[in-house]
Amino acid sequence: PQGDKGVSPQYVAALANCYAADGQFDKAVATFKKAAKEANNPVLSPVYLREAGLLLENEKKNEEALALYEQIKSEYPTSSLVTSQQIEQFITRVSK
Repeated sequence: PQGDKGVSPQYVAALANCYAADGQFDKAVATFKKAAKEANNPVLSPVYLREAGLLLENEKKNEEALALYEQIKSEYPTSSLVTSQQIEQFITRVSK
């Protein structure tokens, strides 16, 4: 449904996982970013952005991954990834 912030983004994220499983990593990253934008909330969006970041890391695109991790930190400060300091581990890993 139009304006849905729960099911629709999950569908888009599932599609991103299909692209990743098929080795279409650029499409998967773009689709995870789309899912994060559609969800636009501190629970789902950081998870989708993290998944995109992990795919970028796998492709040795650490600067792009870092940008996503920094986006999570700045745009979703109440997410569990930020409050648990887990995002700092991701940032440190790609900053080396």
